[in-house]
Amino acid sequence: MRFQELERIEDIVKPSNRREQRVRHFIEWTKKRLGLADEPINIVFSYDRDDAQDQHRTGQWDYQNNHMVVYVGNRNMVDILRTVCHELVHVKQGQVGDIQRATRHGPGSPLEVEADAKAGYLMKLYGKLHRDIFE
Repeated sequence: MRFQELERIEDIVKPSNRREQRVRHFIEWTKKRLGLADEPINIVFSYDRDDAQDQHRTGQWDYQNNHMVVYVGNRNMVDILRTVCHELVHVKQGQVGDIQRATRHGPGSPLEVEADAKAGYLMKLYGKLHRDIFE
C-alpha cells in the first residue's frame, strides 16, 4: 500500500496511533483477501455530514478516477471498516470488468448485493482476529 492512499487518515485516528495502524492493517488485509491489483487507491475519510446525508450513503468509489470517499463522522470503527471493505469490493469489481459490464447499479443490484455480502463476511473474519474494532 502506498500511504498517499490515505488522505486525512489522521482525522479518523484521533486520539491514538493504534486506530491509524488498525485502518492501515485492515486495508492491506482486505486487499489481499480480495486479490486486488497492487495499484494506489485514493481514499479520503470525510466528516462532511451534509454530503453523506444528501447522497444517502456512507461511502463511494468512483471507478473512473480510482477515488474513494468514506464518511467517518460519529461512526464506530467496525462500521467505518465495513464501508471501506464494501468499497474495496467495488474496486475489485472494476478491476475485473464487472462494473463496466453491469446493466444495473445502485441498491439491490447484483454489484451491491455482492459488495454487501463480501464486506459482511470479511468483517466477521477480521473481527474474530481483531476484537478491538468493536468500540
